[in-house]
Parts: sequence; structure tokens; C-alpha cells
Amino acid sequence: MLVKILHACRGAAIGLAEVIPGVSGGTLAFITGIYYQLIESIKSFDLEFFGLLLSGKFIAAWEKVNGKFLLPLLLGMLVGLVIGILLISELLESHPPVVWGFFFGLILASSWYILRRIEGFNLRLALFVGIGILIAYGITTLSPAEGSSAYPAIFLSGSIAICALILPGISGSFILLLMGMYTMILSEARSFIQFRDFDALLVLIIFVAGALLGLLVFTRLISWLLNHYQKTVYSLLCGFMLGSLNAIWPWRDPVLFLDAEGNIIPSAVPLTGDFKVLQEVNKWPADYMSGPAFTVAVIMAFIAGMAIVLVMDRIEIKNGSDRKTIEK
Repeated sequence: MLVKILHACRGAAIGLAEVIPGVSGGTLAFITGIYYQLIESIKSFDLEFFGLLLSGKFIAAWEKVNGKFLLPLLLGMLVGLVIGILLISELLESHPPVVWGFFFGLILASSWYILRRIEGFNLRLALFVGIGILIAYGITTLSPAEGSSAYPAIFLSGSIAICALILPGISGSFILLLMGMYTMILSEARSFIQFRDFDALLVLIIFVAGALLGLLVFTRLISWLLNHYQKTVYSLLCGFMLGSLNAIWPWRDPVLFLDAEGNIIPSAVPLTGDFKVLQEVNKWPADYMSGPAFTVAVIMAFIAGMAIVLVMDRIEIKNGSDRKTIEK
């Protein structure tokens, strides 16, 4: 029972991360030590699995996909998503720098946590870390596009964004933001949860269908790469995590807005009203104009985020599990 509760808590952390632009659910899967197990479980949803279901061999199908691991994880993710939609979105509106500070510390420490487990780290692997940093950093500097409410566009956005669940350092929410779909999907989810809006439910079903297709296809590619080029893949993914830090710097002011009529408005001063932020720039606390800087609270949140990972690391060393290195 304790193991199932722990898996549910890990799932809740991943679900929370998927709501926040800039924070990757894959990163949380990495931090909590279930990344490879999650990949293999998702990959198990293949023709053999559906054949077992159709033939009535439910126990065999359950064991094939590691149901004892996957079910509590998915239930936890669902709880985390609901909490994120209803609570974290509010916290991001009232104390955004503090939230970003916590995740900045968490991801920075996690990158070190993973890198130190890559056995025989060398110049070639360092190059892949650098490539990952450049790719993720480049993605974070892109300006969001204007989204579409057409069902095919919603399906496609789900297929693309879900890949970030598998790629640490690349946020599914941020990908949705770049595609101009984040605000719409979050709004539809909130409408269904709070008001039981069944038009919103249809949008969510189409989005989830696209996400499931993308997940099943992309997971197989990542699994093959991990089985054949594990150290290279982990080095690249660590680079993704480090490069994504640009998107979660605690103090960011918007500089490009989109109004209700679709006009793009540049402004050095944050605008209020019916505007959607298209682009932000990082600032020092003294130059931050979007609200209170909460500098002390941000530093404390940053330290707390790092401390969580460092404590996990010390527990592993104490228990003798520090030998779990990445060797392939």
C-alpha cells in the first residue's frame, strides 16, 4: 500500500508540473526516479496488450502494462492536474516569482543529480549536454503563435504537447503556449471542472485523444534510444533541463501582448486588461515591474527546491543505492 501511495504522490507531482508553462512532467519523472519505468509501461500498450484484452485475459493484460505501478501513478496525475488547474494557476497569479523560484532550484539541482550518475562522462557527452541546452533555450525564446479552436488543431496540439511528458526540460504547457493553445485548453478544463460544461468536455476529449496517440508513438522512439544510447540520451535530456531554466527565471516582465482583436502590441510596461502575453524578458528583482518581487521568499523557495533534490541524493547514498549509475 505504501508503494502505491508513493507512486500516487509522484503522479501528482508530474500532473502539477504539466499545468505550469516552463516545467516539464518528464523532469519530475526523472527526479522521482520512475522515468525509465514509466517509458516501459507506456510502451507496453501495443497490439499484444489489446489482443489480451479482446481475448478476456485481463490479468495478463494488467501485468503486461505494470498496472500496479501505472494505475496509482495515473490517478495521482489526475489529482495533480486538477490541483494545478484550480490552485497553482491562482498561485501563479498572486505570487509568480515564488513558484518559479522553487522550480528553478528543483530543476537546477536535478540536472546535477542526473549528470553525476552518468558513468564515464566525457567531452562527447558534454557536447550533447550543450546541444540540449541550445535546443531548449532556443524553444524558450520563441514567441507564441495565435491558436486555433478547430478540432484538428486541438488534436494536433495534444499530440505534440504530450511529447514533453517524455522529454525532461521541455514543458508540455510551454509547447501549448507557443502554439497559442494553452489559454484555451486551460480555460476549457476549468469550465468543465467548475461548471460541467459538456462543450468543453468535447474539446478535452479531442485533446486527450491526440495526446494518447502522440504518447504511444513517441514513447517507442525514446525507449529504443534509451536501450541503445542511454548515456547520450541522458546527457541530451540534462541539457534540455538546463536550457529550460531560461523559461522559469523567477522575475520576467512581458514585452509583447496580443489584444482581443488580434493586434500585437509591444510595450515596455506590463499592460492590464484583456491582453494575452506573447513574449517575456528576464529581469533582476530591482527591475521587475509586473508586481512585488518577493525576493526573500523567492530565495527561500529556490533553496527549498534544491534541498529536496539534495536530500534525495543523500538518502540514496546512505542506503547504498548511489551505485545506480547510467552505464550504457
